Amino acid sequence: MSSSSSRDRGSSVAILLPYVNSYRAPFLVVLTQKLKLNHTDVVVFSGMPAGADRSRNDLVHGFPLIHLRQIEIPLAAKRILIRIPRTKLLLSDLIVIEHAVKNLESYLLICWATLTGRKIALWGHGMTITQPASRLSIALQRWMLRHASWYFAYTEGSATRATSNGIDQEKCTVLNNTIDAMPLVRLRDCVKQDASGTWRALYVGGLDGAKRIDFLLDCCRRIYEINSHFRLIVKGDGQMRTMVEQAALEPWLEYNGAGALHGDPESVTGVKAILMPGRVGLVAIDSFALGIPIITTAWPWHAPEYEYLDESNSITTDDDEPAFIRAVVDLINNPKRQEKLAESCRGSNDRYSVESMADNFQAGVYKVLTTRDGGDQ
Repeated sequence: MSSSSSRDRGSSVAILLPYVNSYRAPFLVVLTQKLKLNHTDVVVFSGMPAGADRSRNDLVHGFPLIHLRQIEIPLAAKRILIRIPRTKLLLSDLIVIEHAVKNLESYLLICWATLTGRKIALWGHGMTITQPASRLSIALQRWMLRHASWYFAYTEGSATRATSNGIDQEKCTVLNNTIDAMPLVRLRDCVKQDASGTWRALYVGGLDGAKRIDFLLDCCRRIYEINSHFRLIVKGDGQMRTMVEQAALEPWLEYNGAGALHGDPESVTGVKAILMPGRVGLVAIDSFALGIPIITTAWPWHAPEYEYLDESNSITTDDDEPAFIRAVVDLINNPKRQEKLAESCRGSNDRYSVESMADNFQAGVYKVLTTRDGGDQ
């Protein structure tokens, strides 16, 4: 089957997500528009946020999607989820699901696709890298890879992990995962310089264990003791919000609540660094768009987008509090290095865009729809 004949007859793509958050929606809008222009119908199916995701308060409203009934099954250590597929999802030519072992419906959909001859694609990290993985988890992830028709890898590293664990290289598309950074670029261009005489740093993201909020607060308290001009601005929400609110009673921390960063110029005014001792993911794109370098640690559980950082646009310290504190204090005392890092961040921003990510995804969709399971077109 040729690519043009597939598009002429009108293919259908179902994308199943745990939930649609505020940073993913712009990509889905652009992708849907691009595919529909080429006679490919796209429907997004979604559950609702659960666990730590629920407390982040980043569920998007108003995006056109079909909600699925969702069942949470509590286990000893965590909860697993199953979302009940609808007929429209099951009858799609291509079903795209997360490469995640916790979503029980994924196994049913893979078996369904195998039995009916439909295509199933995974998207994700290649393998679990943001937390330790059990032998069972590794085995299940590899099983999913072996039975997938295609893989949409967040980054080059994600593609390497996927192809090393069960899927053919020619069945893998690298997306260069990103967000719509243009609102942050516009914010950067209009923010005024801070004249308060303080040295301001920013934390933006979920307030939960994966971000090591306790580590961050302990370090910043010590940095303030060393240099009383230091201030930390916190923007986000999550399970550790109370800890942040308590710290905000001290003079070095300002908590600005949840909400989109691009709508809060006060939170980025005069900011010289983004402090992220825990998981670095798409905050790398925030850093590039704002022209503000990240200071992080060599923590082993970063997300794939940590690959976007290097010595020219960020600082990675040893994974301990003294090293992190020392890096921040050294940067405070080195304005020339601050500007050099900021300039490199701004240059890195040109490498990633939602348009490019959607183009990569669209190309992968057409390839999988016109490729037999054996790899021939």
